[in-house]
Amino acid sequence: MPKIIKPVAKGDFTAATISVDSQGRVVTAASGSAGSEGFQPSLVAMGPASGTFTADSNSNRIVIYAASGAGGAGGNATQAQRSGGRGGCGAFAIYSHPISAPFSKAYAVGAQGNDGGGGTSGNPGSSGGTTSLTDVFNINGGSQGNGATNNSFGGSGSAGSVSNSPVSATFSAAGNNLNTSDTARYMVPFQSGVARPAGNSPSSFGGYNLGMPGDLVILENKD
Repeated sequence: MPKIIKPVAKGDFTAATISVDSQGRVVTAASGSAGSEGFQPSLVAMGPASGTFTADSNSNRIVIYAASGAGGAGGNATQAQRSGGRGGCGAFAIYSHPISAPFSKAYAVGAQGNDGGGGTSGNPGSSGGTTSLTDVFNINGGSQGNGATNNSFGGSGSAGSVSNSPVSATFSAAGNNLNTSDTARYMVPFQSGVARPAGNSPSSFGGYNLGMPGDLVILENKD
């Protein structure tokens, strides 16, 4: 048990700073400064959404979890009973970026693409929306599924893509294979930006569910 060899003012000490001599005796005691609050969620948004993210003046780093929107499915060729193609999945990425005050940037969260209408020949869907933070990252949405014709089923859309400029992603997943690393998601909902089949294969008449919108989560490290 260290012994105090110098008088110390009576009271409670917060985040105490003490000095101990070579013989293990406490020679000074005083209140210190509290540690960092750590990473705190500052923005949570699901597409379609846009606005301005303004960091706390004490923040020195942000960590971002982001997914872009899935593309819309192509329309069916109803008379020939051929299905339109599935939209492409949105992409997902994690970014860690140092910042300094003031830090205020526009953000956007991608919507899901619209499905194409059916008919004698199905129309293509529309592409999923982009998720971005100005001067930090840009994640393109999945492309649209193609409409079916009397002679062929619609082709699937391509998955979205992840930018590594100006900030490189620390993790990314961009593909169309469901329940694999292609569609891994962390922090955001597991279905963010995912285009899911409706239970029918492209070689049977049925079609696809509407894809999911993107998501954006930003955490700040506040000193």
